[in-house]
Amino acid sequence: MKERCRGLSSRWAESGWIRPVYNALKYVLFCVVIVCVGRILFRRLADVPWQENRPSFLFLSLGLICAVVSRGLSIAAYRNMLQLFRCSLSWKKLAPAAWIAPLGKYVPGKVASALGAVWMLRRNSVRMTVATSVVTMNQILTLAVGVIAAVPLAILNSPPESMAGRGFIWLLLPLLAIIGLHPSVLVPILNLGLKQIGPSRIEAGAGGRSYWAAVGIHACQHALAGVALWAVWRSVESIPFSTALLCVSASALAGVIGYMAFFAPGGLGVREGLLLFLLGPESRSGAIVIVVVAVRIVWTVAELLLAFAAAMMRRLGRESGSNHTNDGADRSEPPGSSPASP
Repeated sequence: MKERCRGLSSRWAESGWIRPVYNALKYVLFCVVIVCVGRILFRRLADVPWQENRPSFLFLSLGLICAVVSRGLSIAAYRNMLQLFRCSLSWKKLAPAAWIAPLGKYVPGKVASALGAVWMLRRNSVRMTVATSVVTMNQILTLAVGVIAAVPLAILNSPPESMAGRGFIWLLLPLLAIIGLHPSVLVPILNLGLKQIGPSRIEAGAGGRSYWAAVGIHACQHALAGVALWAVWRSVESIPFSTALLCVSASALAGVIGYMAFFAPGGLGVREGLLLFLLGPESRSGAIVIVVVAVRIVWTVAELLLAFAAAMMRRLGRESGSNHTNDGADRSEPPGSSPASP
């Protein structure tokens, strides 16, 4: 098995033309998407009646709060996923992996975010196999729950005679993914693969409850993301709350496809184009183009706020640790000792 892996890696290294071609294709696709979506945005922005679409600070604030809570819940998802492998970290140690690493999605390639999370978990003495499994499971769960959240959109846009069939297909694949990621199914498969590589082995805890808690957290994240989209939309256009379900489904579908678009950092351009396509017919004043741009800004602000909070938590943790160390050094001196006189 080791010789086969070395042979594959050497073949990849020898074919030096593959990576440049892949990178070139990725950047070309990204530029094409940005140009196409940018042209649509600029055209629609010119047609927007700005005097009639003054944003409401109240609903913008609600959208930002929902975005911060949605992103912030990722730390709870990581904590529950780690408990599946008999591993536990404090909130301060988990914050960088959950709140700082996701900023790597804006680096082209779609791997910086995952590698950053694995690296930050490894710095806290989490085993490489466990860190990789947790990060991978977390991302697949996000996609699977996102596809399930997009089911209402697929059903609503289907002819009446095919609603049941499309709904079943949309539900089947993500449900299979969620069941396949359950520890009782996944851990034996991982250990079988690790047995071929070396003596390493993953010990799974009694984590059925923690796993389904993580699934529920991801569902809450998608729901809050949809409410954030609705609140930003409501800030510039009077829409009923019944459109919140449409916003949840559209936000989930745009997030999933934006994540899978390997050429678009952070789904930039892809997510905006899908939201324009999905929500445009529902906007009576054409203000949806403002909403799409504002949602990207709101999410970026939320991610930066959480990253700043994680950095401050880590810094305070270091300072408290150094203070404890100094206090311990002071207490370790023998009683009655005095500094040596010169």
